[in-house]
Amino acid sequence: MRDILEDLVAATTRDLKLLEEVETEGLEMKINARAVLVLPWLVLVALTIREGPFRDFYRSAGGLLVVLVAGALSVAGGLLIARLARTRTEQRVFGSSATVATRGQA
Repeated sequence: MRDILEDLVAATTRDLKLLEEVETEGLEMKINARAVLVLPWLVLVALTIREGPFRDFYRSAGGLLVVLVAGALSVAGGLLIARLARTRTEQRVFGSSATVATRGQA
């Protein structure tokens, strides 16, 4: 009996370590994805802080157009990243009939 419990503890410990590794990798990917969306805007701010050709361009109508298009693409990219990052839930085979009925109505 003791051997069975020790094996169960060892298996549970391995499973918890694996789950923690998977969650850590997922968090790292989310941080990288957000950085990819934010860093270009930070570079734009850094380029336009001082007087010069970059600031002059982004004050013009062409610069505004570039910022608007870039903003729209950033929003679309953020939505795509959020969609791809969603975790899929497994369909329960032996779910209750109430669960199935509410799914059918939605």
